[in-house]
Amino acid sequence: MDQSREPVRFRVGDLEVDTASRRVMRGKRRLKLGGLTYDFFLALIETAPSYIGYDEIAARVWSGRSVTPETIAQRAKMLRDALGDDASRPRYFELIRGEGYRLVAEVGVSSDRPARSSSTKWVAPALGAVLAIALMLGFATSLFDDELPASIAVLPFTDLSPGGDQQYLADGMSEELINALTRLEGLEVASRTESFNFRGDANDIQEIGQTLRVSSVLEGSVRRSGDSLRVTVQLIDADSGYHLWSENFDRDVENIFAIQEDIARSVAGALGVKLGVGGVNDFQGAGTTDFEAYEAFLLGNFTKATELDPNYASAWGLRGLMTASTMFANPPEAAPAILEEAYGLTAKALELDPSSAQAHADVATIVYGTWQWNRAYEMFQTSLSIRRGIYNLGHFANLLMRAGRSSDALAVYQERTSRWVLEEPAFMQQINVDIALKRYDVAREKAARMHDGEAQFMALAIAFNDASLVELRDAMQALPETSDPYRLLYSEIQDRLDQPEAVIAFLEELANDPNRNWPSKHENIALVAAYLGYPELAFEIFSRELQYTPIRLGTVWYPVMSDVRRLPAFKQFVTEIKLVEFWRTYGWPDFCRPLGYEDFVCD
Repeated sequence: MDQSREPVRFRVGDLEVDTASRRVMRGKRRLKLGGLTYDFFLALIETAPSYIGYDEIAARVWSGRSVTPETIAQRAKMLRDALGDDASRPRYFELIRGEGYRLVAEVGVSSDRPARSSSTKWVAPALGAVLAIALMLGFATSLFDDELPASIAVLPFTDLSPGGDQQYLADGMSEELINALTRLEGLEVASRTESFNFRGDANDIQEIGQTLRVSSVLEGSVRRSGDSLRVTVQLIDADSGYHLWSENFDRDVENIFAIQEDIARSVAGALGVKLGVGGVNDFQGAGTTDFEAYEAFLLGNFTKATELDPNYASAWGLRGLMTASTMFANPPEAAPAILEEAYGLTAKALELDPSSAQAHADVATIVYGTWQWNRAYEMFQTSLSIRRGIYNLGHFANLLMRAGRSSDALAVYQERTSRWVLEEPAFMQQINVDIALKRYDVAREKAARMHDGEAQFMALAIAFNDASLVELRDAMQALPETSDPYRLLYSEIQDRLDQPEAVIAFLEELANDPNRNWPSKHENIALVAAYLGYPELAFEIFSRELQYTPIRLGTVWYPVMSDVRRLPAFKQFVTEIKLVEFWRTYGWPDFCRPLGYEDFVCD
């Protein structure tokens, strides 16, 4: 619901829904609905008696983000559970198969005032009068002696810009924060109409807290100077007036609306920890009540985060993935031991919080590293059914990329990109898919946005598949001269690429020399051999690494490796690592197809 509208109190069957306080009551008992679940229920109410389609649900509940019917169905189940409804005999809402949902309960609008007022002109005097009468009658202690739930009012931010012309920006920041905070499980948020009545700096925080019946108040300021923006936020305890937390956010102004959402998400996460609200999937790093542990998580120190809070599932999961990532800097034969350690860490995260979408994705990522593709795929489906977010979409796409399902991986990567607030950074796994699908211009654009070093190596990968001999030589020459691949391999062969036999002899010698090593050695040699038309040698050398870990399997699906994929040895390899079993169960890759039930062919 647009928080700028006047608050309404709906009657829905035996329920009362107050849009000012976002409360759903059955008699005197309040039903617990999370932020998105409440928004879904309100969309049903406001659309009744008509049904609401999937696209409109996405627009109203997920702010237009791309969500699948399965994700919406999961939210519908959560609403049914909260209402005590039965899908087979619905009392409140029903599924219109293939279309959306419709409220079946009778809806009306109450003539009573909402729980919170949209005006402060009469609230304080009226409150004083009620208290005076209550004192005379001797029952004042029972009027407000219940402890306030976690609740907050976001005051309109102050414009501190030199020109005093950025109030629209300050108001927009406040509104973004209200929208972000209403989606946190367990947090009540005063509406924009209520909070914006307290514009100006002369208001007493304790009076605001009493008037709006909130336990905390968030205030802040915006200062813009040229292309620089500073947003300051501070959280204040409404009862004592003490500051609970404050932070400055400094940004360069490029896409101001994306920056507003970016800061709002960060603040929502910090407040989720400070106020002890929010489900584990509600914000990055959710799952701790220790603010120091949360800060350590945001800084990437996951070991410290788990030491400060041993029950911090998100930190255990990412500690496991960071451990797994050390495979890139170690010899291939070290991978099994690294994965075993990483699995223990991620499994602990899932044990601590089985409802975490991130924990399921973390374990799945390690699991397919041990060739358990089917199990990993199923765990990703569980993760995505809980929350279809940037994090688990990216890791699921990585599985598809390494399994050769490049078109499917591209679709998931694109869905992930659509959910980014700011421009998504380029990364190697997605470029691997672009190369596999011969989207070379797209791959070059992404590679150009990478950091120096990474950009040159990805440009070389593209050149192996879509470049002349001269251009390939130039791409080798552009590599960092101090890097091991350049020193030990490419500088030795770049001027001899037109002498394939001499280069191949050098590659064989280099592959068998234990004193000349670097993490991507076998992959780099295999690409050169495949490019020069020696697929058997390319696969023999590459398999020395691939037998231990799938982290570089994406390279196997490059066009330059097509002759490698036709080898009987390749067919045997993908069978042994259970990829064929995975393909038969969940779908074939772009470059292999079945021949009956027993056989298959790759090209």
